Amino acid sequence: MICPRCAKNTKVARTEKKGGIVVRYRYCPNCGYTIPTREVPVFHLFTKEEIAEYEEYVNEELTESKE
Repeated sequence: MICPRCAKNTKVARTEKKGGIVVRYRYCPNCGYTIPTREVPVFHLFTKEEIAEYEEYVNEELTESKE
């Protein structure tokens, strides 16, 4: 990852897992800036049709069905 202050490469200082989210604290050895990054898991929803084929839900379809 590139430092937003000086545009040099950053390094991982430490990694923590909070619930299902992974938080990595990165630092820039050039300017000393610290950046937290978060990795959030992505879930895919599937529905089983009557003919035993699985179809993946599309996010746009889910938001349209709410309206």
